[in-house]
Amino acid sequence: VAPAYCTIPEYSLTLGAEVADLCAAFGFVPDREQELWLDGAFGRRSDGLPAAPEGTILAGRQTVKSSSLEMTAFGWLFITKEELILWSAHEVATSVETYLHMRKLIEVRPWAMKLVQRFYDSPGSLRIQMRDGRRMIFAARTTSAGRGKSAAKRINDEGLERQPEHLGAHAVE
Repeated sequence: VAPAYCTIPEYSLTLGAEVADLCAAFGFVPDREQELWLDGAFGRRSDGLPAAPEGTILAGRQTVKSSSLEMTAFGWLFITKEELILWSAHEVATSVETYLHMRKLIEVRPWAMKLVQRFYDSPGSLRIQMRDGRRMIFAARTTSAGRGKSAAKRINDEGLERQPEHLGAHAVE
């Protein structure tokens, strides 16, 4: 079933299908709504710039929201190989659960583990460290911990709870 409302800027090419295949290889198979999101999130204009430099998902099903964002993070980590990815959630438990889910999917796939240097599990310092130095950090937004945390690629899970004081001056989504 197509979403009631879906606005995705035009793009000349997308890595959405490649990211969907990657997620399927992790056993995390996207449904049609998630594929639409991935096409838009990884769409590029003819000049090479992102067709949608930021995006928002509003949906009744959690799998459309957080799972689509998690699939986006897998694409950034393994396909576009972003230097730094920040996963930020309103609740600590949300960031922890996302980290644990991604870790579980990665750990059981030797091809993925060859790219990972290690997982950091310390409270307040959850991250996936890749062998080439790239990393994905998982954090909770608080007024004291949220400011100043920015990255070229940032996911604000539970974004409806985000407040202006949670963002640093140069936060990019």
